Amino acid sequence: MENLHKRLRELRGNESQTEFAKRVGTKQTTYSAWERGEKIPPANSIALICEACGVSADWLLGLPEHGVSISNSSNNAVNSDNASIQVDSPSCRDCPHLLRLIDILERQGGALSTANVSR
Repeated sequence: MENLHKRLRELRGNESQTEFAKRVGTKQTTYSAWERGEKIPPANSIALICEACGVSADWLLGLPEHGVSISNSSNNAVNSDNASIQVDSPSCRDCPHLLRLIDILERQGGALSTANVSR
């Protein structure tokens, strides 16, 4: 969890601490302590941050991500021609990631087929 405070800062981007704290349901002073690495957010706050920012708790906490991995066969942006998805052990928590990828591919005019999905 040594990277938690760095990831929080990354997620906040150009948003003020006050705005970000409000978005994730906490006070600015509390959020500031999290971002400085002085305190660790409780589990319910981690869940709210992940939901608000569209990231996994594994990523936020600096843990290896499990379940869904997305890769491409080139150094270009992921699209329907070069994307592949590996679903190790699908669960409900993987659904938002899969739906987001499908949405991105559909916006690019691509189609996701079972040829792009492996288990």
